[in-house]
Amino acid sequence: MLIAAHTIPDVTALITGTDYYRPAHETIHDAIVALAQAGKPVDPVLVAEELQRRGELQRVGGAPYLHTLTANVPTAANATYYAETVRDKARLRAVIDAGNRLVQHGYNGTPDTLDTTLGDALQAVEDAALRYTIGSGPTHWAALNLDAVLAGQEIDPPPALLARDDGQLLLYEGAVHSLSGEPGSGKTWVALIACAQQLIEGQTVTMVDFEDRASRVVGRLMALGVHPDTIRTHFRYVRPHTALDHTSRPDLEHAVHGARLVILDGVTEAMTLHGLDLNGNADVAAFYALLPRWIADQGPAVVMIDHVVKDGEKQGRWALGGQHKLAGLDGVGYLVKAIEPFGRGKTGHARITVSKDRPGYVEEIALGRTVAELWLDATDINCLRYQLRAPTEVPTDQAGNMRPTHLMERVSRYIEITPGLGKNELVDGRISGTGAYLKRAIDRLVQEGYIEVETGPNRKQIHRSVTPYREDEDAMHVNPEWARQEPLS
Repeated sequence: MLIAAHTIPDVTALITGTDYYRPAHETIHDAIVALAQAGKPVDPVLVAEELQRRGELQRVGGAPYLHTLTANVPTAANATYYAETVRDKARLRAVIDAGNRLVQHGYNGTPDTLDTTLGDALQAVEDAALRYTIGSGPTHWAALNLDAVLAGQEIDPPPALLARDDGQLLLYEGAVHSLSGEPGSGKTWVALIACAQQLIEGQTVTMVDFEDRASRVVGRLMALGVHPDTIRTHFRYVRPHTALDHTSRPDLEHAVHGARLVILDGVTEAMTLHGLDLNGNADVAAFYALLPRWIADQGPAVVMIDHVVKDGEKQGRWALGGQHKLAGLDGVGYLVKAIEPFGRGKTGHARITVSKDRPGYVEEIALGRTVAELWLDATDINCLRYQLRAPTEVPTDQAGNMRPTHLMERVSRYIEITPGLGKNELVDGRISGTGAYLKRAIDRLVQEGYIEVETGPNRKQIHRSVTPYREDEDAMHVNPEWARQEPLS
């Protein structure tokens, strides 16, 4: 909270000052909250001034202690995780306090005061329970403080991992993504390329693998150019054979702590191991909470490698199983389709398309649904060469004119709920997307009769929805010719 004021609403939604073990931390917490509620900035210097004004600065250890606290924090991204730890420890202390009171009531009671003693003991247990449930202060159901959001301090950050050849990034930190495709589609190679890129940069990567083995994964990483010493230092490999429970959770916490990227390979196998139904949306939601969502809340980007149904006519925009597999993602859902097969001695080629992009940044760099083309040269199996190219296939109509269908749907949805805006208003940042492409999308929707333009007050040209446009329902014509690029190097 001292080093990143935007974390204060999230922390105060979980704990209050009384939850800290040290009285000094309670005092510091309350001073931070007081400054934030007054609309003032928060940092160690200003908090020290507030404590000095209250006459409490020396009691908490002085200004140097505030700087000691900030120096011990590696990142502000884990603030809510630390707050949950403080809360859980406070809960345990409440149980201990209640137990001590029970013991005291028992020793002080007599046969004549038995009813009163039992009532006091029951009250002690009830007080401990209510302190962290009903009426105990902020919970996850409490209304959030929106000051940081309104001040523009909390916005969806752009992608930060998995670089295309042109430098565009495809994965969001702290979010859950999926890579789905048929066997041999290249989806695991995409995940391993993301892994290799992070390892080479000196970042820590964790892989929780439910279907492969360490020797194959490590061999592929080395073939992608990752040095064995880097793998030894920065790569953590987990191969679970039993379901996650309270005894194994600490091992997982240790494995993902400090990781920037976590790969979960074999979602089907993972859900089966935990006795969960692939087709049950409730079970899919339970799995997300158990593993990928919990891991992402610790800060890393999470990538799940999953399968699609084998029948191509039945393949939707999500992986094999319940539809919540797509709905539960807060990052990007990718579909990977092999164009040329991958294998030893071959140059494989796969197309990567976007099924869902919750923050919206990746869709902006996609052409149609296609966001990247993977080329993997395995003619020398000991030294693989890859390219993750920007897409070269542009969605067009039958006349060859560009037709940005994903932006057309985005514009249509916005106009449906916000009619009466001019073109400049529609492209001024209200709808995510490049201005020039948004204008093309608006023009196509007008030309095709999905929206109409009327003359409003002061002769302003305003837009209204006639028929909702949806990309999935549209038969999109694409130019089948690939723009030739330089060979892999």
